Order: sequence, then structure tokens, then C-alpha cells
Amino acid sequence: MEKLQKARQLGFVVLSVAAVIVTFAVGNAGKSPTATNDAVRLALVEWDLNESTADSAPQQSVTAQWAAKDLLAAIGRAEARQSSAVGTKIPVLLLLAVLALCWNGITSEPIPTRREADDVEGESMAGSLPA
Repeated sequence: MEKLQKARQLGFVVLSVAAVIVTFAVGNAGKSPTATNDAVRLALVEWDLNESTADSAPQQSVTAQWAAKDLLAAIGRAEARQSSAVGTKIPVLLLLAVLALCWNGITSEPIPTRREADDVEGESMAGSLPA
């Protein structure tokens, strides 16, 4: 029985380490936040250059709309990267939770059925009755 306890503890340690690794490692690959910062910085520099050459209000309006489009595109790319990172972590963590439940079921001691409990209780009572 002691081997079963050690196997059970080892299994839960392995699953816990895997969950920590998934939490911190999965989904963090790819472009860094500096890519978003660079895209925002580029959009603002382009807007500044276009704004300085705009002669009228309609031209200024167009350059402002271009800048808004570029900024929104940069924000959209950053959101997509973040949501895809979260989207890959959740299924893996759920899989680890299911594995933990299965491991618990496999390595736990069996629960006696009602009939087995009654038999054990009956035997102990029969042994204590005077003959």
C-alpha cells in the first residue's frame, strides 16, 4: 500500500509541475509587446509626417483617419495574439485537471460497497455474541 501512496504523490507532483509549466510557458511565444509598441510608434511618426504636409482641413482629416486605422490595426493584432495565447492554455489546463481526477481515481483505495460493509459489521457482531 505504501508503494501506491508514493506513486500517487509522484503522479500529483508531475501533474502540478506540468500545470505550472503550461501556465507560464504556453502561449508566451511569438511577437513581444515591443512589436506592438513599434507599430504604434510607426503609426504616430507617419501621422506626424503626413500632418505636416497637409494644407487644408480635409487633408488633415484624412491623415488623422489613416493614423486611427493604423493604430486600431496595431491594437487588433495585439489583442489577437493575447487571445490566442489564452485560448491555447485553457484546453491544456483542463486536460491536466482531467488527468488529475483520473489519477486520483486510479490510485485511491476502493470504497467498500454497502454489502461488504454489512458483512464486515455482521461478522464483528456475530463474534461478540455469546454462544
